Amino acid sequence: MSQLKLDGWILGSGSNVWIHSWTTSISQTQLKQTSLECQSCAEKEVKIGQASSILKSYEFHLNAFCEILSLNFIQKDPLQTAMAGGSNGGSKPLLQIAPMMEVTYRDFRYFMRLLTKKTQLWTEMVVDDTILHNLETEKCDRFLGYHTGVEHPIVCQLGGSDPGKLAQAAEVVERYGYDEVNLNVGCPSCRVATKGEFGCSLMKRPEIVRDAIHAMSRVVQIPVTVKCRLGVDDCDNQEYTREFVKTVAQGGCKHFIIHARKAWLNGLSPAQNRTVPPLHYPRILDLCQHFPDLAFSINGGISDIGHARALLNFPHQRLDGE
Repeated sequence: MSQLKLDGWILGSGSNVWIHSWTTSISQTQLKQTSLECQSCAEKEVKIGQASSILKSYEFHLNAFCEILSLNFIQKDPLQTAMAGGSNGGSKPLLQIAPMMEVTYRDFRYFMRLLTKKTQLWTEMVVDDTILHNLETEKCDRFLGYHTGVEHPIVCQLGGSDPGKLAQAAEVVERYGYDEVNLNVGCPSCRVATKGEFGCSLMKRPEIVRDAIHAMSRVVQIPVTVKCRLGVDDCDNQEYTREFVKTVAQGGCKHFIIHARKAWLNGLSPAQNRTVPPLHYPRILDLCQHFPDLAFSINGGISDIGHARALLNFPHQRLDGE
């Protein structure tokens, strides 16, 4: 017999108290001897004397994005779970930093790594054409470069809908040494939902997502995953979500990161799409039961460690990656 267990996914922002405690800890220890490489400052090092302004900037980012904590749902043997001390047994960090445009760039990820050595990091979404049109090392480093000895484990998220282009981009991502490549099927921005048709609009075309995952999986050895929503526009019932997962899994996807709410492509801004549509955590639990051989992550509305511990059913234990 096996039982349903949460197996952790994304670390995000929390309360002001949590953030201030992080700030105090960093300012008194690592920042005394560490300089931050800041890509947004023309690749120059930001010296310790400027650390306070950096901390204020990141505190703003952390306060501004309270919708980024996610957790994995996976079928686990109870004995194995107990032997691992209630953790994931080292298979995947319980907590990860979600991909956020104009936030999870190199210097932000470096700063996050100062706070935690185990949490998995994600890049911003990188469009496949952006990579393919900038294959020269110096140009490509602007979009895929990272601190190789610091940021692992790290996931690169791609945007696109052409299986051939995505496969080529995935090959480049793997050559850069990323631990995983993810396809964005969850962004509700009208800019990415219409031009080139990628992001959440692809939930209406699961066959394209399936073919893209299949093409990417054939050319790389690292995991190829999908980040999506429960539904889009009027395509929002549980049967639709099940059929989407079933179709995409045929392409080789074994892990779905799902924002536990639908998205409206028209009428709501990206920020509103993170808060207005209601959350439905039980629907992801239903997917776990319906697809026991697949792994699922839950995203959305989890804003602090206490909530994460409760969902993981480890209320009094320190989380792996915390």
